[in-house]
Amino acid sequence: MANELVSATDLKRAWSEFAELRKAQAAEYQILSREYHYESPVITIHLLNPVEESLLDNFRRDLTQFLRDRLRNSDLTLASALQNTSGKKVIYTAREKFEHLAEKYPHLRELKERLGLDWEF
Repeated sequence: MANELVSATDLKRAWSEFAELRKAQAAEYQILSREYHYESPVITIHLLNPVEESLLDNFRRDLTQFLRDRLRNSDLTLASALQNTSGKKVIYTAREKFEHLAEKYPHLRELKERLGLDWEF
């Protein structure tokens, strides 16, 4: 049996159909809601972190088989790519807040010392 050409529209329809089947599994559904890129025969899904990679591995075979059957193309493969996220550090403590502001405004340290302020309070 010859492989059929897969259009972006057909792929989107089949992808959405599979996502609906997995709606009960919130984590899987979230991954299936992510952006993907199709360059025949590879479908690359963009993930945010390595945890999503391991979740995808749990249902990768099912998704690939579903898409191959639905789209009648046995060459389809599923790849994943981790997106680069900004490595911004989240500021939690009073010390971290002070240090962050002191980097932006160097005179803040001098003002703290002159006024005898304690940022821990």
